[in-house]
Amino acid sequence: MPNQPTWRKPGGRCSLHVDDACVEVATDYGDQRDVVAVRNSTDPDGTVVVFTRAEWSAFIADAASFAA
Repeated sequence: MPNQPTWRKPGGRCSLHVDDACVEVATDYGDQRDVVAVRNSTDPDGTVVVFTRAEWSAFIADAASFAA
């Protein structure tokens, strides 16, 4: 991967745990500008799950429907 992605955490407190475990998201994952990469903030060298932007948008829309 030529460039290091810019990982972002959600605003506000991430969790109720002391270690503030969060999901981090990057939209500039390597040369793949059409994907969204997701990782665990407490394991930055661990597994990265990659979604297409369409998959990510569908996930966010579905998750938002549960929060309403």
